Order: sequence, then C-alpha cells, then structure tokens
Amino acid sequence: MSINNLIFLLFILPLGGFSQSISGKVVDAKSKEPLPYANIVLLHKNKGVTTSENGLYSFDIKGETEDSILISYLGYASQEITLKQFSDKFDNVLNIALIENTSLIDEVVLSVKKAKYTSRKKIGISKDLFKFGFSVPFGFESCTLIKNPSFRDGKVDELILFFKKEPKNDLYKVFTTHFRVKFYAYDIRNKKPGKLLCYEQIILKPDNTTQKINIDLKELHIKYPRTGICVGIETFNPEKRNNSKTMYLTSPNLRYTHDEESLTWKSYKGKEWSKSDRKLKSKVFGKVHYKYANPMIQMKVQFRK
Repeated sequence: MSINNLIFLLFILPLGGFSQSISGKVVDAKSKEPLPYANIVLLHKNKGVTTSENGLYSFDIKGETEDSILISYLGYASQEITLKQFSDKFDNVLNIALIENTSLIDEVVLSVKKAKYTSRKKIGISKDLFKFGFSVPFGFESCTLIKNPSFRDGKVDELILFFKKEPKNDLYKVFTTHFRVKFYAYDIRNKKPGKLLCYEQIILKPDNTTQKINIDLKELHIKYPRTGICVGIETFNPEKRNNSKTMYLTSPNLRYTHDEESLTWKSYKGKEWSKSDRKLKSKVFGKVHYKYANPMIQMKVQFRK
C-alpha cells in the first residue's frame, strides 16, 4: 500500500465512526416530570428505543432522516416528529413534552368502583401440556384475548403470569427483560385489541428464573368487558440499544402452550397489530391439524350482580 493510499484511509475511517443521533428527555407537559419507559419508534421501521427511569433517551437516526418518530406513553396523547430537520446535524437535542389524557378511563374506573360483584372466579389459558417459552426481541408486545365465559361485565382482581428462563447460550448474549402489562377491550368488529382499559404503568422486573408471578389489581378497578379482555405484555429494557444489529436473546420469557385457536396478536412499540402465526402442525389419521401458540395467562375476576 502506498503512502498516499494510507493517508487517504486514515482520513476517511473516522468519518464512518460518526453517529447521527437525537437525545433528550420525555416529560409530562404540565408537571415537567420525566416519563419513564416511554416508547420512541420510527414510523416505517421496527426500530426504536425506550426512555430510562429518568425519562432520558438516545436514538441513532443515521440513514433514517426521511422518516418520522412516534413517541407514546400510557395515558398520554402520542406525538409524531419528522426527522428531516436533523438531516444535516450529527448530535441533536430533542426534548419532548406529552399531554396527559385519561378522562375516558376515569369514567370507566368510576363505573367499576360503584358496581356490586359476585365472588372471585379464576379464568384464562392454563393447559398443562406442551409448556414452552421463546426469546422475544425488545420492543415487541404480545396481546392475548381472555374470553369472558359468563358474557357479563366484571372487573379484574388479579393477573397470573408464568415465566420461563432462557437456557444458557454460548452463541448469543442474553439480556434480562423488563415487562410492561397493558389491558385492552376486544374490538369485535375488527377482531383485534381495541381501546385501553387501564393507563397505569404496570412494570415487572422478574428474576431471570422460571417462576409464577401474581399481580394484585384490585385497586386499579380494571373493567372486564362481556366481550373479553386483551392482556398485552411488552418486552423492553431501557439499558439495551433496541436498534442494535447484533443478535441477542432475552430472558426470562412468557411461558406458552398450544391451543385449538389463535388468540394472540403482536405489535412493535404501539404500532399496528398483526395476528401471531406461531403454530404446530401435526397429522392424525392423514388429516392435518394445527395447534396455536398462546401465552399461559390467568386472571381472577368478579362479575357484576
């Protein structure tokens, strides 16, 4: 290699190391308090980040300045911001203020609190055969319909989730997972999760072990509609760069079972829902049968008298 070529390489190599990014803080527009674990995602790609406990974030937008970002947080109006304004800059500060909007949920909570109820009943997906778990990339949310066998309105008192530890893997790095729990009404017309039923941040940070977790929800007064309820479980970790191109595994994971019907959807950081296509194919007497993967989710509920 000639001296001139070497000088040229030394000149251009640092340029490849420059990162184009935006960073800042996501806060409540009124109180200016930070919003922990808010989602920031590209509109046209499954690429995004989660704010820290202090509402801070940093997002690599190199090559993405023709796109826009969507900022969302439970109980707040989402906000879209175009990235074109950052096309000529490398390090950009972008602080974001979101406006709280919980009035509709407050009305639902009030009606749930006033009603009288029967004794508690346990429902959900609880088959014992074919228990398994699989790694879910950060940012993805699974949402499962828990049907209402009584077709009566009620309320959710307790949520029971089952987690499975990811086996040790020498090929990929394993990151510990946080989970955000959400509750949606079931949209019968469009056959997918609909409006939120709770704006409380329910964050789980389970140990990296196989375990069962019981979550007391009595004080949240979450409605259990007669059409059923969709339970969303979002996988995230603000310390992990979600837009990393490096392969990785997450642990622990929701424990799944196979069922006769697909009851689960998936979404990336609050974007559009798509039906989960995980299934097990088998043949019985020459006829093809399918079993669908649904997470083992159980609830204790009360019905209106």
